[in-house]
Amino acid sequence: QAGRDVDVLFFLKDADGEPFAAKPIPLDPSGEGTEYGDLGDPSDDRPVKIDLPRTWRFVQALLEFEGAAVQRIFVVEHLRTLLLEEAKRASAPQATIDLFADVTCQPGFPHDDHLHIRFFCAADDIDAGCTDMAPIYPWHIERLKAAGREPAKAGPRSKGSRPKLTSHKEARAKAGPMHEDVTAFLDRRAAWVKNPHPGRKYCR
Repeated sequence: QAGRDVDVLFFLKDADGEPFAAKPIPLDPSGEGTEYGDLGDPSDDRPVKIDLPRTWRFVQALLEFEGAAVQRIFVVEHLRTLLLEEAKRASAPQATIDLFADVTCQPGFPHDDHLHIRFFCAADDIDAGCTDMAPIYPWHIERLKAAGREPAKAGPRSKGSRPKLTSHKEARAKAGPMHEDVTAFLDRRAAWVKNPHPGRKYCR
């Protein structure tokens, strides 16, 4: 997306509640996961949990920075819910909570191990030919209008422009033998990997 997309790993904690080096570890509906070293050997498994306060503070700072112009945050539905709950516990401004609720969505790939953040074209980028895909929110249109610009909408994707993704079945086959704890987690993960279509205004 012309350099306007970035993947950000969640802040994590270990079993003792201490900061854990960020890694792309899938997290379940309770916000917990496991760093599997050798997939066939459980002796090196390390449990982790999302650090909700730190992850929310990062997201809040991003959304409240006017220069950021966040268009989308792709994240699995259950972690979206946990972050909304954390925002309310932290007494975040309602406008920030509402903005997070509007811009977050789970796409076809679950995004249960990171946040995928997409930014709108800046005004000077629009002048250079930058275009945005839907959704383009009313508040962003007003922001551009104040800068003397209108949103430049991208045309339909050309056939075959989307990259071919490795299916979950293909990835499991490629990984080789796994311990039963790993396969049990992957079986549970099947419940949330599909696009849920929640029917919200900006995430159908």
